Amino acid sequence: MAKQFSVKYDPNFSKRVEDKLEKMAEEKIENLLLNMASDATRWSPIYSGAYVQSFSFQSNTSSRGRGRQSRKEGGGSEADRQKGFNNLVGDVSKILNSTSIVDLRTVTLRNDAPHAQLVERGAQNMKGPGPNNSWPVFAKLRDKYR
Repeated sequence: MAKQFSVKYDPNFSKRVEDKLEKMAEEKIENLLLNMASDATRWSPIYSGAYVQSFSFQSNTSSRGRGRQSRKEGGGSEADRQKGFNNLVGDVSKILNSTSIVDLRTVTLRNDAPHAQLVERGAQNMKGPGPNNSWPVFAKLRDKYR
């Protein structure tokens, strides 16, 4: 005797699959951005705290980021690093809550501190870990996430 099994067509099936794929993509992007935020703030100097707090994520836009943070000469601490990371976590939440994952085209990590180029390239009076006393944060991020 023959055996058979039938599957009834479910008109909501494709919508459920689409929703599940979007959720998976959103989680993947969120994890990637949070890892980038962690690396950027972990690899940054905290001499005054201004550089590490001037990072921002922007999406689908060319507008400026968080902008310049106030400097306190030599007064930076791990709390500044944590604040910079928390700022980036807030940016990620804002991006993912305000933009459909389908419409998300670009996410840009910026640092608008006035001395961002100096930190990346290094200077005579800096004591960075890289060549020429630099803190090559963006170079390291490009190497890791490219």
